[in-house]
Amino acid sequence: MINPFFIINFKCYKEATGKKALELAKKIDNIAEKSKADIAVVVQPTDIYLISENCKNLKIFAQHIDSVSEGSFTGSVTASAVRSSGASGILLNHSEKRLKLEDIELSIKLAKEKKLITIVCASDTIIAKAVSDLNPDYVAVEPEELISGKISISKAKPGLIAETLRKLQNSRNVKLLVGAGIHSPEDVQVALKLGASGILISSAIVKSRDPENLLTKMLISTL
Repeated sequence: MINPFFIINFKCYKEATGKKALELAKKIDNIAEKSKADIAVVVQPTDIYLISENCKNLKIFAQHIDSVSEGSFTGSVTASAVRSSGASGILLNHSEKRLKLEDIELSIKLAKEKKLITIVCASDTIIAKAVSDLNPDYVAVEPEELISGKISISKAKPGLIAETLRKLQNSRNVKLLVGAGIHSPEDVQVALKLGASGILISSAIVKSRDPENLLTKMLISTL
């Protein structure tokens, strides 16, 4: 297993907002510096600039962008805005922020124009195949019922990982990420052995009493 991509979604948890977001990101940044691991943190738009200015070993992702360009779109989050704030990628279509297929397609186009890495979430194989045809960089399969739970996709639905990979074989170099309930080094190992290119994780790290220790153990498990 070679240098898997670890993406940590801060969501809107109080433990990962504002100053606390920076504190957590700095801990993760320190691990990234020491381990040379490929790690991204997915943060609220208000925290992108603060974290990007203070964490130089991480990729910073926006949690969402709207399918609009610059202009009269009050309240929207644009690809241009997150890029200029320091983001290098975006997360789209999370189960907590579902989008129509046409909006996903346009958002990917706008993101690529700004050279942003694109991750699109999918709750099942059918959706994963549909969004992979839009040519994002990654598809993250996350069964909605397992998100933020104690049972991981690696334990509950390992067959879904293998099935999704088969569906993506002809999808122009789109890579698969695995998420939903991932909370242990063993979960990480199973997902990667089944062929995933990385892990999308949230509450297990954000709400951990010792996020540095848990993340380090997860990284060690990939060696």
